[in-house]
Order: sequence, then C-alpha cells, then structure tokens
Amino acid sequence: FLEGITSGLSTLNVPKEYIPITVLSGFLGSGKTTLLQHLLQNREGLRIAVIVNDVASVNIDSKLIASSSNPTEGSSGMVELQNGCACCSLSEELLASVSELVILSDMKADGEGFDHIVVELSGVSDPKSVRAKFQEAILYDMPLMQRVRLDTMVTLIDCS
Repeated sequence: FLEGITSGLSTLNVPKEYIPITVLSGFLGSGKTTLLQHLLQNREGLRIAVIVNDVASVNIDSKLIASSSNPTEGSSGMVELQNGCACCSLSEELLASVSELVILSDMKADGEGFDHIVVELSGVSDPKSVRAKFQEAILYDMPLMQRVRLDTMVTLIDCS
C-alpha cells in the first residue's frame, strides 16, 4: 500500500509547472502522521513540502514530522495550521499556506523547488470541505491554481 503512494508521487500526471497536492485525512490515531513520516524518510529524492493541521494549541504532529525530515535529501518546507480546522475556521489559511510554499519553492534555485505538497489534516477535518475549497479556487480563477493542483486525497483507516 505505502509503495503505491510513494510510486504515485514520483509518476505525476500533471505538467511540470504544477505542484501536485496530496491531502491525508482520517480519524485521530489512524496513522496520518506515521504515513507522512514514512514518506519524508523514503522520498527517493523528491522535495516534499508539508502542511500540518492540528486543532490543538501545541502542534505535536508537526514536531514529530520535523524530527523525521532528512535535510540532506533536499530540504522540506513545513507550515503549521494551529488552533483550528483546515475545513472550516482555517480554510482561508490553508490556501494562504499553499501559496507561501509555492513562493518558497520559486525562491529556490532551478531544479530545487518542491515536487509535491502534502497536507495532513487534523483527525476531525472534513476532507470534502477541503476539496471544495480547492474547487472554489479554480472556479474563481485564483492565480494560485495556475501553480498547484489537488492531485490525490487519501483517507487512512489504520496505517499500522
């Protein structure tokens, strides 16, 4: 299963100018952070940026993910969404965070930008609302959507 996700990241079906986005969702304890740590430790040369959403005031998941990232294999960018949910109270901040990562990617040297963005939603997030936010951005022709595409949505049941 994990091999399919990792190989899917390396064989992207989007034009080079687009940065694909994968959204990880699932209930609390389903293994989202475990899967994301695995992706960061086994990224096979891909530069993966991460957005971590946690409804708690202290974002434990982001600390675990930051410790698992290997900076020698192409540094990852990480943005934390705290004290709210990416599907409702922080929905505007989600797109702003994606935009921040795109700008960071553009500032890197040629060939060093991000290959993929992974969004880890909190265990209480509604992935359908997050997808709708990206669909609205396309509908309203937001310039950000000329650079990114919602590529894959993964809902975990039990990653162990």
